[in-house]
Amino acid sequence: MIDVLFITPTTSPNVLKESVGTMILATILREQGIGVEILPFGRFGNLCCFEELVAQGTAMILEKKPRILSFYTRCDCYHTMLEMARRVKEQWDCKVVLGGPQSDITAEETLEEIPYVDYVCRGEGESTVYPFFSSLLAGQPDHSVRGLVYRQGDKVCANPKPELIADLDSLPVPDYSGFHEGGEIDPKICFSIDAGRGCPFGCTYCSTKTFWGRKYRLKSPKRLVQELKYFHDQFGVTYFSFQHDMFTMNREQVIETCRLIRELDFRVKWNCSARSDCIDEELVRIMAESGLNWLYLGIETGSPRMQKLVNKNLKLDKVLPQLEYIGKYNVRVLTSFIYGFPQETEEDLSQTLSLMIEMLKMKHVQVQAHLCAFLPGTALGEEYRDRLTPSKHISDQAGAIGLEESADFIAAHPRLFMQTLDFHTELRDRLQHFILFLSAMDAQRHIYLHLSKQYAKETMIQMYFDFVEAYSEILNDESATEIEKLRRILANGALAEKYVQSPCRELICDFYRMERLKAAVARGQSKGATDIFCFSPLTLQESRSLEDCPLGWSMVSFSRNPDGSVQTTVRSMG
Repeated sequence: MIDVLFITPTTSPNVLKESVGTMILATILREQGIGVEILPFGRFGNLCCFEELVAQGTAMILEKKPRILSFYTRCDCYHTMLEMARRVKEQWDCKVVLGGPQSDITAEETLEEIPYVDYVCRGEGESTVYPFFSSLLAGQPDHSVRGLVYRQGDKVCANPKPELIADLDSLPVPDYSGFHEGGEIDPKICFSIDAGRGCPFGCTYCSTKTFWGRKYRLKSPKRLVQELKYFHDQFGVTYFSFQHDMFTMNREQVIETCRLIRELDFRVKWNCSARSDCIDEELVRIMAESGLNWLYLGIETGSPRMQKLVNKNLKLDKVLPQLEYIGKYNVRVLTSFIYGFPQETEEDLSQTLSLMIEMLKMKHVQVQAHLCAFLPGTALGEEYRDRLTPSKHISDQAGAIGLEESADFIAAHPRLFMQTLDFHTELRDRLQHFILFLSAMDAQRHIYLHLSKQYAKETMIQMYFDFVEAYSEILNDESATEIEKLRRILANGALAEKYVQSPCRELICDFYRMERLKAAVARGQSKGATDIFCFSPLTLQESRSLEDCPLGWSMVSFSRNPDGSVQTTVRSMG
């Protein structure tokens, strides 16, 4: 029997990948003599099979026999965790306590509708986890604890949230020793550091402001670098991720952190998130010199009109020049976009797609996108709450595993799962294949960059509509997975037929033929090096993927390496 068992949605069994927040809470309890263990989803078997995940998770929980079972909840796995809680409570008498963003936002509704959840703890839990959990273990639950949502008879009561922690340096350094029995420890992974909390901005689609009250806090440079040194000495880690929605907000603190990092007697790599209007070239240079190698930038929309409507308010004309100088310092960038806002028009989305395409021309930039989700706790979610309806076409932020199996449960409790609902517009309904389109565009940049030249910036979304028409049979194959569909699309040149009159049609067809040959070599269906593909001079002049090759006719040969990868060799023919 264990006093407290935390269940987290961490998909890796590696100890060092665990949720930093949960590790801090577990450390606080452990320092007070309370027995604590953490079980991540990564130890529950097949994460792609809902029933196996829940069954294995339930069995492992019952084996531990916890007195308190606490789940760290997110919107993408709330249904999964509630199903585990139900099965455990049917077989074992323990107290189920929820924490984390999803239960925080839906705390009162959860206790009103879900009888097998005993308590929800809202807000930052570092100051309240020990007082409340110790009272539960003593059999005398303290209902005065701030942030606690509980039942009193048939009534649900909610205490005010605890005050936000002003001095984050006062938090303990997470103690990873003794947790995750049998968990892996691999020092080569990217290790998360709790750098700070809160964002002062008020984007309508984001719930961060709801959790942290738009109060920006950052650990001191000295404390941050002390943690780098501690975890390097403990585990040999040299690659760190500073966990903060807006790490670069306080420019002077970031510069001082970089200075202290450069004084360490070992070299580190690190990454962080930022807004494009909270960085400049000098700051990027300083960060890069201290080991920054990867930067996340949320752009969200390429439409100036939508920037204002969603209260992001970036100056879009500065974004591409910023990406250029970031690349100059050998820093990779992941830019993130949201599509399908309720107010979005085809022209807005064309501007977003045009900006994405400009980014794809840069080798150091990756682009990701998500369908707009109506998350609880966001201004957007509150505005459309009463107009949302069930749909199969939902954002990936709602999760993927178990939605079909939990459909009846989710439908019975719509207040708990607003992120699985949809607001229908004609344009949103037409965007159900947009992620596959972007995946194909990223995988075959050289093809789609040429295709994009056939459209005006104001009508760029037509390229997506043409993609859907060309691959409708593949896209509508309900028996195929998304990965299978993508593989078939990448080997199929049907889209090139849309450009019969275009001078780039032969070029595009050349690329598709090369892709098919390369795929055949990867599958072991070709001899590889004996299969030669010839590019014309036009192809070489136009192709970014082969821009380093000399002009003139060239041979491209493929061979399969022992590890299954494909070796590409390009040789000029004069």
